[in-house]
Amino acid sequence: MKQERYYLPFPLFLFTFAVVGLGFWYTAKIYTSLPQPLDINEIVATGTSSLEASPAPANIVIGQELTLDINVHSGTDKVTSVKLAMSYDDTKLAIESLLGTDYLPVATVAAEISGNQVTATYSVIEGAEGKADWGTVAKLKLKALALGTQTITFTNDSNILTAGLPTGALKTVTPIVIHVGNVGDLNFDKKVDLLDYNIFVGDFDKSGSYSSDLDHSGQVNLQDYTLFTKNYGLTSP
Repeated sequence: MKQERYYLPFPLFLFTFAVVGLGFWYTAKIYTSLPQPLDINEIVATGTSSLEASPAPANIVIGQELTLDINVHSGTDKVTSVKLAMSYDDTKLAIESLLGTDYLPVATVAAEISGNQVTATYSVIEGAEGKADWGTVAKLKLKALALGTQTITFTNDSNILTAGLPTGALKTVTPIVIHVGNVGDLNFDKKVDLLDYNIFVGDFDKSGSYSSDLDHSGQVNLQDYTLFTKNYGLTSP
């Protein structure tokens, strides 16, 4: 017995072919529109390190020298290099030196003090592991030239490199604030008055490190008393 064969009419065949083809196209379009996995090098983490100084704020008198600790806080990141770039008013403050510490012992860029800018870069020894948590990167020595509140600012050129973020991990900075008062303002309340006199009398004739040693001779004596009486009654901004 001869088996009969059935064929789709040509128009119906074209319709069926079009529907199947459209299904394949739609499936491919949905797949390609789904988010594709990123290369790991395209993912940039946010830095968490910060720079600040201590003591903060600092209280000194005009003409006095002060050494500040410049500190880095990195959390769990491991610091490999710190670039310090600071600006200040050189008519009110004189920067005398910026010296590194054992925290980052290599001065990859030596300290430079020029005009109202001071810069330096400190790093770990080549091949050494970075430093975690926090540490004092440098010691900044300065002298007060004018009364009032003076500020040293970390500029945008400052940066911190860590083992996890070799292109930059610095997130926040805290400006360095210094309150400069008159000689004899022993309690730093912006005036030289009876309260300071009482402190001076308690320190008189003592040797050692006392704020009442106004001429920094190592002893509180008549020379300091002369300076104190000269400035008695003065106030500062």
